[in-house]
Amino acid sequence: RSSGVRRINNAVRSLDWTLVKNVLNPPDGSDGVPFELCVATRDDWTRYVQSEQQALESRWMAWWDGRVFIVE
Repeated sequence: RSSGVRRINNAVRSLDWTLVKNVLNPPDGSDGVPFELCVATRDDWTRYVQSEQQALESRWMAWWDGRVFIVE
């Protein structure tokens, strides 16, 4: 595994899932926002998407401007 895939997986594994859920779907019913997971290069993200070793399926995530976000 590349260090980028490992870094993204480590970030996923260390998440406080209650916080993630509250950012994506706030308890007050307001609009949620993407949860910033970690910094990653486009190449790191591409390797993660292609990897079979994803700690969280990439379909729940997105890469924008050097950062990986959980979007759903």
